[in-house]
Amino acid sequence: MGSGHGCSFSGYACFFGVDDGPAAGCDKKEGAGVEITTRTQKSRILAELVELTGWHRDYARAALRDALTLKVIVPCSGRPATYGDDLLPALIRCWAVLRAPAGKLLAPMLPVLVPLLRRDGEVDLTDQQAEPAGGTRSQRGTLPLRMRQHSANGHVIAEVLRDHPEVDWVRYPGLDTDAAHDVASKYMPNGFGGMISFRMTKGKPAMATFCESLELAGVAVSLGDLHTLAYPMPKRDFMVRLSVGCEDPDDLIADVTQALDKVAAL
Repeated sequence: MGSGHGCSFSGYACFFGVDDGPAAGCDKKEGAGVEITTRTQKSRILAELVELTGWHRDYARAALRDALTLKVIVPCSGRPATYGDDLLPALIRCWAVLRAPAGKLLAPMLPVLVPLLRRDGEVDLTDQQAEPAGGTRSQRGTLPLRMRQHSANGHVIAEVLRDHPEVDWVRYPGLDTDAAHDVASKYMPNGFGGMISFRMTKGKPAMATFCESLELAGVAVSLGDLHTLAYPMPKRDFMVRLSVGCEDPDDLIADVTQALDKVAAL
């Protein structure tokens, strides 16, 4: 987000010359006169995305192109809008850059994303316009608390995994040894979240044993829940994606450690 390397919502959008105005992608005529980003700017944006995600350069380029392919959004009938019309263009941009997540995944993020959009000058709104329709601050007040706990627990578990002999590698931007740490520190000053990816040295049997041995954490595709969830990924070199929740950190450490101990016994 923000200025510097140009890797903001607008920066990603301009990668393929998408209109950076308030009604981006809504009118082809309005986008006809947009100045296309220079080759140097494109390379900088792509390099930063590769550094942040660890993706192959070709995959990152394809992901950007796919994310910025504008899609028709049909609102659900009978369901009130979370935000008013003033925010829709910015939220469409946000939705595209995040690679079109399902509404139930994007909606909980809006109270965080909207202030970021305002901070970076993506939208020019009053405090009243930025408030969710029919919502109050008290209803949304627990999100910052939950995110702080996600981040704190995520960092602790990432360190446990990094230091364990059965673990081959760990990807978590909060670790100072992570390739994306410097970039993530710039754009995530308030914490690095609870998402961890790691692979154990024994590959497939280790992945299966670890997930089956978890007692506190569950095994599910979902992420961002209050409860810690592990997801085995055999098609991604038998790595495990761990969405760290808001449980007591000592309980999480004990659960992950005992699962790793069973992996060591293989």
